[in-house]
Amino acid sequence: LTRIEAGQHADALPALQRAIAGFRHRRRWPMVAAITAATLPAHAALGDWQAMTTALRETDSLMTRTGLRDVDAAEMLERAAELARPTHPDLARSAWQLALAQWQALDRPDRAHAVRSALAGD
Repeated sequence: LTRIEAGQHADALPALQRAIAGFRHRRRWPMVAAITAATLPAHAALGDWQAMTTALRETDSLMTRTGLRDVDAAEMLERAAELARPTHPDLARSAWQLALAQWQALDRPDRAHAVRSALAGD
């Protein structure tokens, strides 16, 4: 996550993908969900819209299935939405909707309000 936050998306992605594979192998689905969410800003920054679409679908499915509530995942979803917004507003909206669900589940009305504002402005 440190690399994503530093904008080192190409460097971060291989390590995240290895972590996903390892947690998937061990059937640690909440971790797969959280780390898949962490790949979203990298896919957006690198312009890999198909990978972002796939990762968004998987993140949504896993979050729903596992009930994951995670601050880092919500923040990564927001970061991905911001990166996607200029060229792929549909993907941005999907990422913000997942972020909103996370903030609501985490009882963070301040962050939920910010995401609602972003959704209203897209």
